Amino acid sequence: MTGVPLYLFAKAPVAGHVKRRMCPPLDEVQSARVALAMLNHTTAAVERGWFGQRVLNVTPDLSHSAFESYQGSIKWQSRVQIQADLGERMREVLQEGIEAYGAAAVLGTDIPAIDVGVLREVFRALQAGEQVVGPSLDGGFYLLGLCEMPADLFKGIEWGTDGVYAKLMENAGLLDIKLESLPTLSDCDHIEELKRAAQTIPSFRRALREARFDMKLI
Repeated sequence: MTGVPLYLFAKAPVAGHVKRRMCPPLDEVQSARVALAMLNHTTAAVERGWFGQRVLNVTPDLSHSAFESYQGSIKWQSRVQIQADLGERMREVLQEGIEAYGAAAVLGTDIPAIDVGVLREVFRALQAGEQVVGPSLDGGFYLLGLCEMPADLFKGIEWGTDGVYAKLMENAGLLDIKLESLPTLSDCDHIEELKRAAQTIPSFRRALREARFDMKLI
């Protein structure tokens, strides 16, 4: 693969360490299966929609069985995230991709509504030198595609709060960086969001079943 890289940030779907805000009503095993379904659903969308390099950027390491099929794959590269806050982890890979290819994007796995068309739009935008951000309904962002990585772009952002997107756009304005906004999408951290995604996104519903999630729970 050649071309603009997309770094997919993924956490190993270990019971008790992922999707804890869904517990209860889910137990730790079922919430881990939700995380596995999100991982597989998102990678499938990226494979269809992203024409450049695809990099699975994982934490804490590559030992989990969920990551086995991606290692050595011609469709994916795999790597471990550095130990730092989210801003520094994103900065590291974005800077790397920009230096090597002139642009790069980061994406999370918590957006079941991620659309192949959106991914293709982002790829074309970055190739044309345009920069983009995908806001999420919780006040964060699910995707960021850049052609430059200023040192202060993430300055003052309190990660995990509902002010992340607003602060990012404020910083971009101060740095005279134009970020085109993508469609606003819902992430999936709570049981109500899981129910809605399972009901409205057939491909995600299939991914849940393939991850052996008990559909009766939603």
